[in-house]
Amino acid sequence: LEFQGTSGNVDIYDKIRNIPLEFKTTRASNIMKPKPWHVQQLKYYMAMLNASQGYLLYQLLMHFGNTPFKAFRITMNAQERKNQLDKLVKEASSLKIAMEARDPSLAKPVIDDSALNWLCRDCPYQVNCKRIQDAAAAA
Repeated sequence: LEFQGTSGNVDIYDKIRNIPLEFKTTRASNIMKPKPWHVQQLKYYMAMLNASQGYLLYQLLMHFGNTPFKAFRITMNAQERKNQLDKLVKEASSLKIAMEARDPSLAKPVIDDSALNWLCRDCPYQVNCKRIQDAAAAA
């Protein structure tokens, strides 16, 4: 998929019904709701495809019964899809500016986002990011 310079790869796309499907794995034996960042990814794809619905399908690696899969249907109306595209453009533009300027302080940090801060665990820029945040807080 591509939208205004931002690209993505949906796992499976039902072209006839216009439904994107994203597959994920988890070490859990059950899952009650999808991970917020997975929903966000699927919503970007839905908005890029102008799809009113999509599915997140989880393979539960520690579920040893007959159905080790869990599906979540995600829906968005036309206004929500427009808002999602606006958000995508804004976030991609912000990241592009930070990368071109070679200045990570211009990018949106995720350290304070409980849904995404796991990304920081193995990040090689974690020390610099913390330094940038501390400087911004002191200013």
